[in-house]
Amino acid sequence: AFQPEIGSSSFPVFSSLQRFLAPNSLGSIPDASDNVHSAWAWHTYEGYMTTIDNKSVNLVYNLGEPSNASEFAFRSQVVQFMQYRALFEGFSQFMWKYYSGVLMWKSQSPWPSLRGFLYDWYLHPTGGFYGVREATKQPHAQLDFHTRRITVINRALQTDIQGSLQVQSFFLNGSNASSARILTFGVLRNSVVEFEPEPRYEAPSLLRIILKDGTSFDGYLSEYLVPVLPSDFSTLRSLRQPSTMQHVSLTPQSRFVKPFSRMKQKRSEQHVGTGNTAEQAHFAQGIRAEVVAPVQGNACLFVTMVPLDLAGHPVLPHECDLGYFHLLPGEKKVVQCSARGHIASLRLEGWNVFSVTADLEDALVV
Repeated sequence: AFQPEIGSSSFPVFSSLQRFLAPNSLGSIPDASDNVHSAWAWHTYEGYMTTIDNKSVNLVYNLGEPSNASEFAFRSQVVQFMQYRALFEGFSQFMWKYYSGVLMWKSQSPWPSLRGFLYDWYLHPTGGFYGVREATKQPHAQLDFHTRRITVINRALQTDIQGSLQVQSFFLNGSNASSARILTFGVLRNSVVEFEPEPRYEAPSLLRIILKDGTSFDGYLSEYLVPVLPSDFSTLRSLRQPSTMQHVSLTPQSRFVKPFSRMKQKRSEQHVGTGNTAEQAHFAQGIRAEVVAPVQGNACLFVTMVPLDLAGHPVLPHECDLGYFHLLPGEKKVVQCSARGHIASLRLEGWNVFSVTADLEDALVV
């Protein structure tokens, strides 16, 4: 069937939350049973309670009890990334078997709400935004957490795909959980192909799948943090402790500009006063930056970046080509972020990494 209205719990980033909740309301975060302050209820808070193995579980608290609204907001971004990715990957996996199409309701809320969006009222992308974007890549290799099966999705209407998958699992300390394997496949247009289940491990692991079909030199990467038991990410709690947090290196490399849609430009001006001139409005500024994980320690998990203006506020709207991604020990990645406004600095944060901000003003030129 065609599903015309699908969604999941949504929550803004902390900087947006601060803009519409009073300090006393902001400090009254939902408890583990999702009991909320009246202001949160008025803004239509939708909680994160679910059932796992016949037990009620709060997915935010499953990652550890948040001590304040900032911690609650970041945990909710991680949960949204995984929820929305799994939601859309599930529809893709069973397309033409159970589903003929799906629509997200809705991509953005018409007011400062606590439910129903992929980017919030102020146009800040959420973890859900990056989760959906990962799930809807073309072509796409994905993991079913319950069956442990890898599926290749081909949404193209006229093109069959021949290619290969490089599949490998790593433990969080960077050691190999499995050796690299090559799986060949052929998938018809607008269809899927499924592989045998991946092995289960006695510790959390990072599964990486690189799909190569001849259209990209590096291939298309899909990566999954795989818990020991499906949906149980409680083992991540210890990595969020100050003693286990890690420092990453963030180095700006270059600036760039690209065309930016006039529709987006007008839409953003309704909510965000960026002070841009008319000449600047048709282009987005971009930044390339290199992120390097420490050689010793654990993998850096759910790393994300935000472009900031001179005052240290998010430049809105913006997007990065990677969001809530992972780095193995010693690994480096180049991330591109663009925004409709001047980017003065970049802020990086992650599940088990200390937040770091890189100033761009004196470091780079267009």
